[in-house]
Amino acid sequence: MVCPSCGAQIEGPGKFCAVCGKRLPEVEPPPVAAEAAAIEAAPAVQPSALAPNSGQEPPPPPPPVYQQAPPPPPPVYQQAPPPPPPPATPPWGQAPAQSLPPAPPPAAPYSAPPQYGQTYPAYGAPAAYPAPAVRPATGGSPIAGVIALAGGAVAIGSAFLPWLASSYKNALPIEQTDLNDFANGYYLIAAGAVAAVAGLALLLKLMPALRPVLALLAIAAGAAVLGIEYRAYAHATDSINYMGSGSGITIGMGLYVGAGGGIAAILGGALGLLGKG
Repeated sequence: MVCPSCGAQIEGPGKFCAVCGKRLPEVEPPPVAAEAAAIEAAPAVQPSALAPNSGQEPPPPPPPVYQQAPPPPPPVYQQAPPPPPPPATPPWGQAPAQSLPPAPPPAAPYSAPPQYGQTYPAYGAPAAYPAPAVRPATGGSPIAGVIALAGGAVAIGSAFLPWLASSYKNALPIEQTDLNDFANGYYLIAAGAVAAVAGLALLLKLMPALRPVLALLAIAAGAAVLGIEYRAYAHATDSINYMGSGSGITIGMGLYVGAGGGIAAILGGALGLLGKG
């Protein structure tokens, strides 16, 4: 900047000259800076306020809105009928009822007038007779009851036969009353009686529903008879050894007879348990 009074060169803006002290004229700002300040101070112009021919491109139009068709109604399916209820369960122990096909109508005799739905046997065919009635099985033959009854009776009778035989006295099971010893005549009679009663019930078929129980009773009674006879045989052997073989004491036949009765009772009970008699 040059001072108009003294012509001195002044650097930088100021109001007075540094050489002569004269007041300097005010310097106008450049037009570029003034125009930029005016542009910044002017309010923003909306695109919609521009003139049609202002040279600016108009805003793009909004996208078209397409009308959507309503969704189709859901298809209606025909529901299947509900399944039939399951058949009733039969009670415990009862066989389910089986559905059999209907029986064909009986054949009409030759002399009968024709009827609708009836068939006639072919010429020369043998005559059809009704099947004989089959009697239901009642448990087979009574052999199991007979054997068990006989075994029990033999066991009872063996209580009156000697377990030990000698020339001066015989030792009978019925005389052995020591309840602390298994080789007792009363135990032998009781076991034989149980086997005989079970065999009689099997023979007369008094309780068919309890047939297995009766057969097991006969088997248990026969086993008890064998146990008693085995215990008595051990006592007899000890007595013979104590007295000596030359004493004339021998094993009586009651031991063998009672053992045979026990085996028969067991056999009869086994046959009854297997349904053979």
